[in-house]
Amino acid sequence: MSSAPAPPSAAQLSSQSAQPAPLWCMAAAAAALATLWVFSGAARWNGYPVDYPNGVPVTWIIAVLVQVVFCSVGLLALRTDAPTGRVLAASIASWTIARLATASCVPLGSDEAYYWLWSRRLDWGYYDHPGMIAWFARLLVLSPTQATAAVRLASIVSGAALSAAAYWLARITLNDRAAAVRTAILLLFIPGFGANLFLLPDLIAAAFWVVTAAVAWRACQSGRLLDWLFAGAAFGLAMDAKFTALSLPAAVLVFLISSRADRRKLATPGPYAAVIAAAITFAPTLIWNARNAWPTFALHFVRRQHALAFHPEWLLGFIAVTALLLSPVIAIWAAGPGLRTAWQTWRTQHRPDLYLACLAFTPILTTLVISAMQRAHAHQVAAAYIPLIALFISRTASMPAVSRWYRHAVRVALIITMLAFAAFFVPALTPLPLATRIHRQLAPREPEKMTAEVLGWTALGNYLNVERHRPEAIIIAPSYAQASLAAQYGAADFVYSIDEGRSRYGQQLGRWSSLADLPPSTNALLFRTGHGRDEPAYEADIARLFDRIERIDTAATNLDPRLKYFAIWRGIGWHGGYQPGSSWGPPANGED
Repeated sequence: MSSAPAPPSAAQLSSQSAQPAPLWCMAAAAAALATLWVFSGAARWNGYPVDYPNGVPVTWIIAVLVQVVFCSVGLLALRTDAPTGRVLAASIASWTIARLATASCVPLGSDEAYYWLWSRRLDWGYYDHPGMIAWFARLLVLSPTQATAAVRLASIVSGAALSAAAYWLARITLNDRAAAVRTAILLLFIPGFGANLFLLPDLIAAAFWVVTAAVAWRACQSGRLLDWLFAGAAFGLAMDAKFTALSLPAAVLVFLISSRADRRKLATPGPYAAVIAAAITFAPTLIWNARNAWPTFALHFVRRQHALAFHPEWLLGFIAVTALLLSPVIAIWAAGPGLRTAWQTWRTQHRPDLYLACLAFTPILTTLVISAMQRAHAHQVAAAYIPLIALFISRTASMPAVSRWYRHAVRVALIITMLAFAAFFVPALTPLPLATRIHRQLAPREPEKMTAEVLGWTALGNYLNVERHRPEAIIIAPSYAQASLAAQYGAADFVYSIDEGRSRYGQQLGRWSSLADLPPSTNALLFRTGHGRDEPAYEADIARLFDRIERIDTAATNLDPRLKYFAIWRGIGWHGGYQPGSSWGPPANGED
């Protein structure tokens, strides 16, 4: 006969009463962040805080409050009692506010500005990627705006939706609410997700990927045709975001083959109805590509591929970045106990864990093998980290005691993400002379280029916005990446790219408006970042396109000092001679 449990001691009661403290601290920091972000004007920033009144002190306060939010979420994850749904909701809301405030303090990257251009010019598809990122960004921000936080709103919302989807997937597979909550909370500061606040298609694709995985599991459980149709429709939307979603049907197929109880489902109409539903929701991308000679498919499946050869450095790079994005502790667990768990679930035919293992290890191991022969990137399989995290939680975070694996994973992931967010604020809080000295150490060959790209876009945008009207002139950039940034910071409707037809990236700009179609006698402002050795050759090449060009003295005392890190010309009298795809001029910049 078992004895009655001993009553809690005074120390235990004190500990239990203190446990809500991180929740209150997180909520207070998030509320202060939201208030400061709105009433300081940070919500409308576009560029570095130094360009705005009180921008630097406001950024310091934001940086501190953001770290308080993340630290509080980490402490909540480390609590030995099971976190509740309310704790999860509060954590997601606070985490979202922290990312939104941080987004205002970090200027846009080139790809972000490029995708934002897409959202202002909606189409069924685009050259570089399917159109979901543009559709979603436009849906959330209907009116034109230059505010950095508004530009990134699609990714901020997608991150919150991804955490909710992770909870759903873990909940319906593990049938354990506490494990599901821990999965979703841990995801908030896994570096690959917690530190991603940029307007990129990855988070959107991952959110649809996880939703598809959850609905597909429900379809496997119920066998209902409607569930299969919903799973297919969600997968088609994931493909509309990014082609890396192709890893999901492969993983589900591996599960259906591996699970003896589920193999017979391959002989039912459900999976094939899902394929039809996916084709319907993927139709916009297919139709646009069919009308335009399949450029998106050619770019990703032909032009980006290399001849097969063994590249150990690519393999090691994939492993290292995966360990960083996933968190080193979870990566080490996956490579040892995790693989053993996958093998055991196949032997025991424990369907929930087997499903999660197939979702996780099929994409990761396949890409690992490919990375030894083709250049592969760890973020391409980031969605597979989520079922892996759920499997990790189910095996290492048993209640009421939390295992060392889990506690170490939380601490390490939290430290990496907090360091990443601290790094986001460094450029905004670094004076220009100090930043220049740092860039000379980091990029001794092209320190001016690095300074211009990190700190100079606001200054260049302001200059271009004024000078293009004296007299009226178009803007021409050396690459699609710099053209997109110039359009964003210069408040220009469109900026032309000199690498049109030459680089395998960024051809969308030429599809909208081509340099080859410019009328004679057009005037232009041309620029490039930094002052490289090839600058005289670049100047000679662009001079061929105009009656004459004039070099702007960017070091003039009446100009913003950041402009001296750019080279700027005014072209007078465009006379043609430019042919897209020609080999004239220096190599294009920003091919990524």
